Amino acid sequence: MYSGEYSCDGCHELGDGWVYHCDTCKFDLHISCVEASKKVSIFAKKFPYFTDFERRRRNAVESEKKRRESIERRNIEDVSRSNDDEDSEQLRKKLEDDDAFWRAVMSLLEEAGDYSIGDASSKKLLQVRLENSGLLASRQVLTTDFKSILDALEKSMLTSVTQLNNNQPPRLDQSVPQLQRICRLEKAIQVLSIRKVEEQRIVCTTSRSLT
Repeated sequence: MYSGEYSCDGCHELGDGWVYHCDTCKFDLHISCVEASKKVSIFAKKFPYFTDFERRRRNAVESEKKRRESIERRNIEDVSRSNDDEDSEQLRKKLEDDDAFWRAVMSLLEEAGDYSIGDASSKKLLQVRLENSGLLASRQVLTTDFKSILDALEKSMLTSVTQLNNNQPPRLDQSVPQLQRICRLEKAIQVLSIRKVEEQRIVCTTSRSLT
């Protein structure tokens, strides 16, 4: 590429600015004419040195385009990875908060019910039952009356056991701490629910065999 007066071999007009020049072919071409792809392909067939030059130019342009796209992809991936890290951190914080909340709930339940729950599975079952019952509508656990929660929970569980036991109410020893009674009711609900499902399965099987 050089500057000076020349005649463009593409448009055959005179020029005096920057130009693409092939010294071997004695070939000059306006910069604007180089961008005209149809003309370029015609001239490339006639002038092999120009063909090689144009190929290298296009390769350089394509390489730069790919480089920029690669940088853009990396930037997008970095942002996405950063967002994933933030989401993971938020999830970890939420799990920690939930764990701390339920530890506080169980501690206050034990204090109100005068009984320590040693079984982790019992704690999980009670947690699920409390979540489903809606008795803990607020997470302000320190201001909650947990004796009233235990009373409501025991009453609802007594109703569930009675229904599952063919409307036969269970006999509970009132001298046993309230939270221990509730844990026993929870186990009874689990056993009776399994028995109820098994009875229904037997009934369905018998009905099909009779038909």
